[in-house]
Amino acid sequence: MLKASNLSLFKFSIPAFVLIFMLVYQYIGLPILYLGLDNYRAEYVTDQSIVVQVFIYTAITITLMILGFVVASQFFKALTGAPLVINVLISVPVN
Repeated sequence: MLKASNLSLFKFSIPAFVLIFMLVYQYIGLPILYLGLDNYRAEYVTDQSIVVQVFIYTAITITLMILGFVVASQFFKALTGAPLVINVLISVPVN
């Protein structure tokens, strides 16, 4: 889906920056919290199902963000250097 949105994680942009840090949080930070590898933070997490819910919601958010990038790149394709042409249909009443 990243190819469809013309987004590269290896080229610096705001969407790539956000996606990289969301992936780092989800795939590095949450397993450390879930498995209790960091005792300082794990002592405050009393319910493991909350961590699983956060993981699921973060995965859904990442998927929907990428889908939004795809839709935006298709919708705003004219803003990449080609002139923006707006076709307007004007209805004139005839007596």
